[in-house]
Amino acid sequence: MSAEDRNFVVLFDYHRKAMFDGKLWIWPRRGIKEASLNAQQGQSS
Repeated sequence: MSAEDRNFVVLFDYHRKAMFDGKLWIWPRRGIKEASLNAQQGQSS
């Protein structure tokens, strides 16, 4: 498993535990960082 795959799994698990409205949000591998940042900003507000 590459480092990229490992990071993706960690982010996926994080978002799986932080489901929004009971929905499982899965982002494409590219842009996962942007999506993660957006999710964190949305959570803090």
